[in-house]
Amino acid sequence: MYSPFGGGFDPGNPEHMYNMARHGRRPIVQRFDEYYRCYPVIMAPGTERPDLNYGSKIILPPSALDKVSKLHVQWPLLMELINGAKGKHSHAGVLEFIAEEGRAYIPQWMMETLGMEVGDMIQVRTTSLELAKLVKLQPQSVSFLEISDPRAVLERAFRSFAALTKGDVFNFEYNDEVYEMAVLDVKPETDKMGVCMIETDVSVDFAPPVGYVEPEKKSGTSTPQSGRAGIAAGGVVHSQGTMAQAINYSSIAPSVTSTATNFLGEGQRLAKKGSKNSTPKPATPVPVDAAGVPKRRTGAPAPPLRLPPNKLFLRLRV
Repeated sequence: MYSPFGGGFDPGNPEHMYNMARHGRRPIVQRFDEYYRCYPVIMAPGTERPDLNYGSKIILPPSALDKVSKLHVQWPLLMELINGAKGKHSHAGVLEFIAEEGRAYIPQWMMETLGMEVGDMIQVRTTSLELAKLVKLQPQSVSFLEISDPRAVLERAFRSFAALTKGDVFNFEYNDEVYEMAVLDVKPETDKMGVCMIETDVSVDFAPPVGYVEPEKKSGTSTPQSGRAGIAAGGVVHSQGTMAQAINYSSIAPSVTSTATNFLGEGQRLAKKGSKNSTPKPATPVPVDAAGVPKRRTGAPAPPLRLPPNKLFLRLRV
């Protein structure tokens, strides 16, 4: 029921009626409560500031500051935003008092949460909220899982938030991408369903993102198959790599035992000076069949290697 004596006055309360008769004037109301036409914060006067959309702070006219300064309100200044037509509400802080009279500029996500259209009437009144202890959030897209350090990202985003309310679907920007987040629960729980995010240590809990599907788990345990007889379970261990096997390197590689040498003959023992042994005669060269000694290739090109497709063979000199 509408009361001509302002909010907080109850005509059925004898104490309120006594105070009104004693002072002969309207009771002092220690609460700011006004109606404004709401507009997106992007339309606020001054330079364009799109970052104001990623927070929970609103812009009110200078007359609001004049009224608030005359009231004994609790600071930091927090406001309750109410859409009476749809029975929705949220909470916000006040960024500036530079709006045109009769207007309030609020973030776009808050207008959508409250179901407001541009130019609709919105009720704005002062309130007090408990400091946040726990906030449960649900990402609205699986792309949030790609953020490597969500804790640091949210700490930075929450610097622009004065309050959060259960049921809010706010957004924030990171790496030129906008992420949406739904507030599923807040603690401590109160009738206002809101908490203050200013100078508090808050724990954040996450629900699975919208559209996230748990990976299927394989039933049972797989048993490794036993190898063939005489072969280890891990497979065949080759003395050469698979690349050498593919090109049959053993058939084209030179043998170590058949290396040719140019030094032929036998060695002689040298006697000490003054010994009675006769002076050894010089070794007589033994004729060698030239056909039995492989000739060294001088300038002849190496035979080409015919490799299968997508194969490489590297021979490194040591």
